[in-house]
Amino acid sequence: GWLPVAGLLRQERVTVGELFDRLGPEGLGLALLLLTLPTLIPVPGPIGITFGALIALVAIQVMIGAGALWLPQVLRSRTLPSAILRGVIARALPWLARAEHWLHERRLASLTGRRARAVVALLLLPLAVAIILPIPFGNVGPALALIAFSLGFMARDGAAILLAVILGLAALAWTGFLFMAGAALLEWGAALVGW
Repeated sequence: GWLPVAGLLRQERVTVGELFDRLGPEGLGLALLLLTLPTLIPVPGPIGITFGALIALVAIQVMIGAGALWLPQVLRSRTLPSAILRGVIARALPWLARAEHWLHERRLASLTGRRARAVVALLLLPLAVAIILPIPFGNVGPALALIAFSLGFMARDGAAILLAVILGLAALAWTGFLFMAGAALLEWGAALVGW
């Protein structure tokens, strides 16, 4: 649960390294959840880029079957305001409580092992990239898919992971559509003003 990070969040600022260290080797699902939730908050600035890059880093490690989460020192030393993380968790808790009713450990267990997770991570990486892209509302679908993955990993529920795969593919298709529509709109606007 949240106990490994609860004490940490009493500090004013938390480094990314401290957060990952508290999560430990079994903290993949929780790490993914904590890194994805802030991307749902429509805050201006580099939130999508920062958290998307961290999610991509986690995805790569899952793909290679890493036992514990590793971060380069330049990212470990980055600080995050605890108030934002606390707010994110407070908003998430009621939804997580509801999700627990639907989650069942060991359901479709073949999708929860390390090898299966490494295959599933092939989808986590493009979802992280979709969050990094500056597309208006383009991060919502990928973020929801990543949250479904994180819940599936935490509960070791293969059915939740399967649902996350479906959501992930739909989110990537939607992001692709938004990207193409945006490009077409820019092209039309440029033609209109005679560029």
